[in-house]
Amino acid sequence: MKFTKIFGSLVALTTSALAFYTKEDPILEINPNNWQKEVIKSDQVVLAEFYAPWCGHCRNLAPQYKKAAEKLRGLAKVVAVNCDEDANKPICGQMGIQGFPTVKVFHPLSVDPTGNVRTKQTITDYQGPRSAKPIVDFVLGKVIDVVKKIRSAEEMDTFINDTTFTRAILFTNKMKTPVLFQSLALQYSKRILLGEVKDSVSDVVAKYNIEKFPSVVVFNKDTTEPIVYDGVMKHQGISEFFDKYAPPATEKIVLGEKPKPFDPKVAEITNDEELKKCIEGFGTCAIAVLAYEEEFEESVKQHEEEMKILETLKKNNHEKNGPFKFAWINGVVRGKQFARDFDLPDMFPSFLIINGKQKIFRVDRGAFDVEGITDFLKQVRNGRGRNFSYTKEPVLDIKKEAKKDEL
Repeated sequence: MKFTKIFGSLVALTTSALAFYTKEDPILEINPNNWQKEVIKSDQVVLAEFYAPWCGHCRNLAPQYKKAAEKLRGLAKVVAVNCDEDANKPICGQMGIQGFPTVKVFHPLSVDPTGNVRTKQTITDYQGPRSAKPIVDFVLGKVIDVVKKIRSAEEMDTFINDTTFTRAILFTNKMKTPVLFQSLALQYSKRILLGEVKDSVSDVVAKYNIEKFPSVVVFNKDTTEPIVYDGVMKHQGISEFFDKYAPPATEKIVLGEKPKPFDPKVAEITNDEELKKCIEGFGTCAIAVLAYEEEFEESVKQHEEEMKILETLKKNNHEKNGPFKFAWINGVVRGKQFARDFDLPDMFPSFLIINGKQKIFRVDRGAFDVEGITDFLKQVRNGRGRNFSYTKEPVLDIKKEAKKDEL
């Protein structure tokens, strides 16, 4: 009888884990195949939960997370990442996930059709109550208003007469731009110029025969003729209306274009700009600090061996679609200050990872070989071990010019 009870509990737990989020829920399960498209390159604000099916706190959050997702339909994208799945562990490691559940909000890079950057991409941790309303309020607070405010007939004429792009106008009697339209403005930021006219701009309202608020009007590319939306003021209807007139969404990678071949060489970081690019760009920067003195034969030989190790690590990371970007710094020439700032061992070579978005780093205290560093990176990727935070901007040594002999 006791066996039956235990077996039943295990079955219930397994079923619960498998049914954590279903296709019926407005929550998109993330994996390496859709992570970039649905989260990193999304044009919408994204609410993301990083969870493990065995986690009790995650199971407690699940009903509230589903409620939040329902409330956020059409206003933000809601996703979940199962960090217990081996395929997802690089994602969770890259995001610095160390406990479950972890909830983050991704605000997209907003670029209008003219190429102007309106908002930069940011990632914010949610640390509030684990219930639907606070989560929804937090997410909606991250939907930044990029809708152009049109306050006069002259401004309206300027906006409408730019026929290079599809334009859309919201006529409203609300003091604040509705969150739905703010969300649509982000979602369509690369495809449509979106503006807003208040009911107080009476001459514009009269000119376009607006009799009810809210009203949405689209001006197709190359024309100034208004097309009035006559559907329900919900995300699905308006987005379908916009899709009729907006140019198709484009990907940076052209279909049929051959991907760049993998380059196994590990680049040297020689200045602060290159260092910043590695640390603050997408992914986690994995840096080796080496003692390379080209005038000494022994140093050259050692350097060749160390570079082979780094190239092997880079190749393995590439084959596993890992999150790391590999680089090296010459500690003798320009890495002494960098080594002090990150508490590296006095003797090179040294190895560490830095994630600029999370402002965290971790030093590998083990052997500088493929096996040892691979194990270190695996620990980082799986969210095991301790990361350390930093606040000071990482810099390299300033290379001083040798003084010329006076004549």
